[in-house]
Amino acid sequence: MNEMSTIFSALLVFVAQIGVASPVDFDRDIHPLLADHCYQCHGPDAKQRQAGLRLDLQEGLFRVEKDVSIVVPGKPDQSELIRRITHPDPTQRMPPAETRSTLSREQIDLVRRWIQGGASWKGHWSLQPFRPLFALIPVLQRPTGEPIVHEIRSIISCCGNYPGSDFPLHPQHLGSGFSVG
Repeated sequence: MNEMSTIFSALLVFVAQIGVASPVDFDRDIHPLLADHCYQCHGPDAKQRQAGLRLDLQEGLFRVEKDVSIVVPGKPDQSELIRRITHPDPTQRMPPAETRSTLSREQIDLVRRWIQGGASWKGHWSLQPFRPLFALIPVLQRPTGEPIVHEIRSIISCCGNYPGSDFPLHPQHLGSGFSVG
């Protein structure tokens, strides 16, 4: 039995090391990569922009021109972005050698996985629909089942998000994850 648990433990360590690919998040994984390696030539500065291509905008990143698609969601092998960042010819590869900005294999794999996973685009966080703070809070009850409304009211008051004790703490204001009893 001891040998079996050792084998099982070794298998778990192996699986953890090869990793289960976590979903790629545009804001966390792709946007910073594009900002660091692409926006200098393909970003908001019209004077610096090359080839008229803006990768900082959704319509630029998903643009199709002359039957060439920059990003084809779900199809990395049909995406010009993948073709250019993996091109065998250094004169065709992006980012250009003279920028001294190269993508690692891991970064290229991240872009490939993002495209394969559907290439979701969220845009800037400030333009996202408002989600009440309390929708993110799990069920908040003491072990006795008594709601923790008093503590939440204190947090709201301290943070200045809402006018302290005047804020009505009713279930409909707290989001679906909150239970008051």
